[in-house]
Amino acid sequence: MRHFIRIAAIGSLALAGCRDSPTEPSSPMSPELTITISGTLAATANLVSANEAALFFDGTEVAHQTCRTIACQSLDLLANKSSSRGSHTVEVQLIRQSLDLLPFSGSSNFGFSGTVTVYKAGSVAQRIPLVQQTRSLSQGDKINYQISVNP
Repeated sequence: MRHFIRIAAIGSLALAGCRDSPTEPSSPMSPELTITISGTLAATANLVSANEAALFFDGTEVAHQTCRTIACQSLDLLANKSSSRGSHTVEVQLIRQSLDLLPFSGSSNFGFSGTVTVYKAGSVAQRIPLVQQTRSLSQGDKINYQISVNP
């Protein structure tokens, strides 16, 4: 009976791949980072409206907002995403605008500001301000930010 128990224990260690072996390096588990990106794209001229905008993180669209009324002076954008440490790009794209309630494809001044909040193990680990940038944008143009996630 004792031999059977030893053989079963040795067999289960072999199946487990001896992961707890002191000679085998252990793979460190790093806590996942989650980021929240929030900000507002706002027209700076009275008759111009931001009708549609998108938020990108490292080239991937993470939020999309459309004006739900006839005309919006501003659009709030919010996204949650998993992230890694290092350098990243945050972009805001003006997709559609209007001038005095009519579709408009020219350039108008828009401003964007916001915050990237980095969470590590559920707690705030870093806050990165996206300082106000005002640019002349046409449909499809973007406002860019380079950020460093290093909590």
